[in-house]
Amino acid sequence: MSCQVRTDDPAWRQTSHEVELDGDETAHVDSAERGLVPWPFAPLISHSGASVRIRVA
Repeated sequence: MSCQVRTDDPAWRQTSHEVELDGDETAHVDSAERGLVPWPFAPLISHSGASVRIRVA
């Protein structure tokens, strides 16, 4: 999993991220990493649909 953050604030730094899966499972990760971070849930089933939302702080 990877994400990019766009901001006009040059002092902004990520300290954590939260991943929401299908609106009912949430994982909070205290990490500044944004690229190729481990998936915090059980593996997804091949050819199944999922909704993922990521918030960074």
